[in-house]
Amino acid sequence: MTPQTLKAVNAILDADPTVADVHRKLVIRVCRNPEAEALRTDSRGKTRFLTAREVADMLSVTQRTVWRMVERGQLSPAKISRRFTRFRVEQIESLVP
Repeated sequence: MTPQTLKAVNAILDADPTVADVHRKLVIRVCRNPEAEALRTDSRGKTRFLTAREVADMLSVTQRTVWRMVERGQLSPAKISRRFTRFRVEQIESLVP
């Protein structure tokens, strides 16, 4: 997508007060890279996982809030290894209004 088209999409989204920030970010992300956003699974058909930062961006909260949500039981992360924790795309998308 060209910068001019992206600017036009931004202007349209800014003009509509009913568009939530989360949806605005999602639309812009899809406009920037539609192929990547269209895939919820990787090339092998396995579930895609998100980092805490990606979850925070999708929910328009801080990373600390994401971890608070885990502590409260609102999110259930998948432990990939001792050092890596990820979140299932489907679970996060169900939280986005």
